[in-house]
Amino acid sequence: MAGPGAITAMVLLAGRMNGDWRGLTMLMVIWRIILGSCVLLFHLSTQLERLLGPQGQTVLGRLLVFFWRRWRCNMWRMEFWPSAAADLD
Repeated sequence: MAGPGAITAMVLLAGRMNGDWRGLTMLMVIWRIILGSCVLLFHLSTQLERLLGPQGQTVLGRLLVFFWRRWRCNMWRMEFWPSAAADLD
């Protein structure tokens, strides 16, 4: 949540806003939604663990791995910054 990669990403994204207050506001709103979701899940983790039980945790873990692998394979086919090549010209 707050490692060097996350902090660097926020600084770089804020730099791409070029002082646009609407863009910076949206970036902060998105950051607060993600942070709030993480805090909520941390607080509800023991109840969620009891609700799922050992078998539900195994199934959920395998589903998450399945979707992660599928997303990771498709990630390499996408172009995340199409304008990056144009900036080099």
